[in-house]
Amino acid sequence: MPTLNAQLSRRIDETVAPLIAGRSERICIIDPPGYANVGDSAIFLGELAFLRRNFPDARIDFFDTANYTPACDRFIEESSIILLQGGGNFGEIWPRHHAIRMAILERFPGKPIVQFPQSISFTTQAGIDATARAIERQGNFTLLVRDRNSQAFAEKHFPCATILCPDMAFALGDLARAPASLDFLCLLRRDKEVVTDHSRLLQVLSELGGSLDVADWIEAPDSQLGRKDRALARTWRRFPWTIGLTRSFAFRLRERYARERLAFGLGLLSRGSVVITDRLHAHVLCCLLGVRHLLFDSLDGKVSALYEAWTKNTANARLVSSVDQVAGLVHELR
Repeated sequence: MPTLNAQLSRRIDETVAPLIAGRSERICIIDPPGYANVGDSAIFLGELAFLRRNFPDARIDFFDTANYTPACDRFIEESSIILLQGGGNFGEIWPRHHAIRMAILERFPGKPIVQFPQSISFTTQAGIDATARAIERQGNFTLLVRDRNSQAFAEKHFPCATILCPDMAFALGDLARAPASLDFLCLLRRDKEVVTDHSRLLQVLSELGGSLDVADWIEAPDSQLGRKDRALARTWRRFPWTIGLTRSFAFRLRERYARERLAFGLGLLSRGSVVITDRLHAHVLCCLLGVRHLLFDSLDGKVSALYEAWTKNTANARLVSSVDQVAGLVHELR
């Protein structure tokens, strides 16, 4: 019987490939990560793994929040389909990323656009209404969502096809882990999505005994690849005539940077015999690595929603609703 990871990767192929078939000659991905967050790099690399597995002859370009200007539009117009980066930024929690999504919807009416699986989170009716209007005017938009809450929300508010699909990082399939060097590795958010009492969590873990380290993966050592990527983005904005000459190089550079970030994240997670995290993609990558882990929710509930939709039957993960459960669940995992 196929593993859960293999089942989810196959589900992605079966769901997404028909949306791209016949339109794969020139693909433009909008807003892949040029920043240090490992989870977004895992999504991007999962998208590339999916595309190369199903459409090996496709030519792939990209534009993002750092390098996009209206001068990019003629290159995007050449694409046979536009694919919007997956993740957890559809809505108002991360407005910069939603803004470029809105711009693409408005600037390319009628062109096939597929949104890779996202979690949806809005805080205002005005934001919902503006997004619905942009989708309706665009007229050829398919929205993939990675949890049932987002699916129900989209079906209620947005005039487009909405399809439930696993997170694209699962398209990476099983990954090899390095040997553990710690009893507990805590990979914990430090941004506005935090809801867990981290100080209380660390106190409970320290009382259990064993070696412990705390980290996050948005902070990273200086990267030569990252510096080159950012410099090229500045060049495109200042000298738009260079875009056509350097598109292929820019894509290779962006992919290499994503692989550097993913390798960093996999090494970090592999350190823990047990990982404790409130990052969605730490959960996804722990599933792919076979690392035992405890999982806390995030502010908008996207972590628990993905767990309930796809991964609640994995033997290696437990969703935690209270720090008081941690000690018992650690013993259960062990």
